[in-house]
Order: sequence, then structure tokens, then C-alpha cells
Amino acid sequence: MSFRESGKTKEMWTLRDILYIVIISILGGLYSTFSPFGSLIQSALPAVPGAGWLVSGVHTIFILLAFGLTLKPYSATAAGALKGLFEVIFGNDWLGLMMIVQSAFIGFIIDLGYFIFRAINKENADNDKGLLSWLIPWTICPGIGGMLIIPLFFIATGMYAYFLSTGVLWIVYLITFCSGVVFGALARIIREVIVRAGVPSSIIRD
Repeated sequence: MSFRESGKTKEMWTLRDILYIVIISILGGLYSTFSPFGSLIQSALPAVPGAGWLVSGVHTIFILLAFGLTLKPYSATAAGALKGLFEVIFGNDWLGLMMIVQSAFIGFIIDLGYFIFRAINKENADNDKGLLSWLIPWTICPGIGGMLIIPLFFIATGMYAYFLSTGVLWIVYLITFCSGVVFGALARIIREVIVRAGVPSSIIRD
């Protein structure tokens, strides 16, 4: 799929882009605040250290959808920051205001991945199809972003020393990366379904 806009308008946010980012961020904030999936999985698999991180990548779906429907510079970063802000507003007290930083950072990594994809794919930078498009911003970057915020989470929750002492930290890193890849691919599929259903976006159907 390719951009609908041409020329400089590709880089400009429209009112529709802003509405998508805000609405999807609100939904993401609601989900991340009230979804018990991580805790349920950890309770179901108590013998597996860090089992709750198996679904950590699900929180990136909303950031990726906001990015994927707009494909504008810094849309993922903005969606991440807003999602974190709404989590705080809705009462998610895991990290407090650091939730905004954590979520925005994941969005920034996704944006960075998209810039890298466009730099590598210069001759056909407006084409949102192909293996590189799937691999860089949609799967690898969510996985890396999730991994990079793990130290922040453990330090903020006081659990870092425990995971270091038990040798579980690297398992958690691997689980988190794989979760980001899987749920990132799922987000891409959802984006394709939304676009093919005729929902207006910054990309056009082939």
C-alpha cells in the first residue's frame, strides 16, 4: 500500500490524523489500565519467570495503529505519549508519570524504525509494502522498544535486583522482544483489515 498524499502534504498532520491519534490513544490507555491479561498469565504460569511479559507487546498495538493509519513523522511518539498520559488519567499507578516516558519512548523507536525504512528504501520510500516494511517499523522496533524500557520498569518497581539475582532478566528480555514482534505483526494485519474495509487513512488500497 502507498501514501494517499503526495509532495509536502505527506509530512503534514491533518485533522483526521490528529483525531486518529487521540482516539486510538484513549482506547490504548483504557486497555492498558484495565486489562488484567499480564497478571492472569503470570498467575496461570507461576513457575515461568516473567510469564506476564508474554503479552507485553499487546500494549504497542494501539501505538502502531495510530502510526499505521497516519504514516506521519512522530505520529507513533505522539500516540505513545498520549497513551501514557491517558493511562495516568485513568488511574494506572504502576509507574506514575514515568508511564508517559515509557510509552512515548516505544513510539519513538517505532518512528525511528520508519525513518530507517524510508532511508533504506529511498527509491520507493512511499511504498508501504514489502518485507522491510513489515520487519523494521512493525515487528523489530516494537520488540526492541519493549526491551529497552525493561530496566526503567524494574527500577521503578524495585524488582531489578531480584531479576538480576535470579538470572531471569535475559529470559524476560527475550520474551518481551518476541512479544513485540508477534503483536507488532498482529497490529499490521489489523491495519490492513481496517484499510481494506474502506476506513479513510493516509494510505490507499492497491
